[in-house]
Amino acid sequence: MTQLASAGSAPLRSAPALAAALRQMNSGTIRFGSLAQPAAQALPPMYRLRSGEQQEESDAAARLIGEVAERMRRLTAAYGEWRDFDAPAYFDLPTTFTKQIVRVVERVSTVHVIFFADLLLPSFQQATDVWERQFLPAYQARHVTPDAYRHFFEEEQPVMQRAWEALVNTLTLTRTQLMEDIGFFTTNGADDERMRWQAIWQQPPVA
Repeated sequence: MTQLASAGSAPLRSAPALAAALRQMNSGTIRFGSLAQPAAQALPPMYRLRSGEQQEESDAAARLIGEVAERMRRLTAAYGEWRDFDAPAYFDLPTTFTKQIVRVVERVSTVHVIFFADLLLPSFQQATDVWERQFLPAYQARHVTPDAYRHFFEEEQPVMQRAWEALVNTLTLTRTQLMEDIGFFTTNGADDERMRWQAIWQQPPVA
């Protein structure tokens, strides 16, 4: 929680972070911003998820997360073999994108490695794009004119709601497929990410 106490910026790396951004709408102490996505051809095939039907996306996401979970599980033994851990090499990702999707926190006796898989989901990319390019600017301009007010509530708000619901549905379908994957449950950090942002969720929504 202390991470949220002071002013600063926060990248949109997860659905819980996007939920916090929607709740706060950049009216509070944290300035949210989406991250640039690499071109699909710059990613290894295992990380390329095509947009399409929700079931198709969730099937591909479940396979991807299962593979990443296995790498995370093996990392427990492999990490000590590196003098300096090379995350791009281990996860087979471009260096610039690895800095966005992987966070390594080294402490005295423990190492925490977080892989933000949401960033690879087309539904998440779509939702954050709608939030940053359409929804937030329309929200900030809603009181400029009566037309701007109507535009926000009648056009942009429904678009954002559909994008958010599509993301939630994809995540739900994906998690359902992973319910029996032991590797997923032993490496899943979703609860920690939700706890990080829940203080903002509990605040009254901005008007």
